[in-house]
Amino acid sequence: MSTPVLSAGTPAALPAEDKPFVPPRLRWLRKHPTLFIGALLLLAMVALAIAAPWAATHDPQDI
Repeated sequence: MSTPVLSAGTPAALPAEDKPFVPPRLRWLRKHPTLFIGALLLLAMVALAIAAPWAATHDPQDI
């Protein structure tokens, strides 16, 4: 039996402290991009609904 040996050309795994930390929620959103896009659209619609009274220049009952 032979054992694998790392050579100079073989990249070794990064130590635990050198690996970038990715929060679990961000990792979950990366796995579900459609949900992320849908949440952004929903958030944009809610923001527009909240800002609608300031954007309207006339009373909606005056039409």
